Amino acid sequence: MTDMPDMAYESDVLRSGGSVSQRAAGAAESALTRLRSATIAAGPFGEFDGAARLATGLGSTRDEHARMAHDVHARHTALHGHAADTATQGDGLVGDTTAAARSGAARAIADGMGGRAR
Repeated sequence: MTDMPDMAYESDVLRSGGSVSQRAAGAAESALTRLRSATIAAGPFGEFDGAARLATGLGSTRDEHARMAHDVHARHTALHGHAADTATQGDGLVGDTTAAARSGAARAIADGMGGRAR
């Protein structure tokens, strides 16, 4: 039987990407915490007719940024989980596929199809 290459799956790359997603989720969570604790009052903007509207507008923008930070946190947390799950499944596939290739099953299948495994 000719040499057959081991099957490879770069699960370490998936895990590394998952770790990056986890750090991004943490950064988004920190931003969310800071945004939720920020208060916006009209007083610091001075005494003019639009001060209250300006404070309200800034508060609405703060709330929207907090919502987006929450979404980013949730999505990156999910990405981390998916990457870890995929890497674990890939590790299992590597072992199973390599064992099948080394068992001669691949040669028998190729021979049965009228071809030769290379």
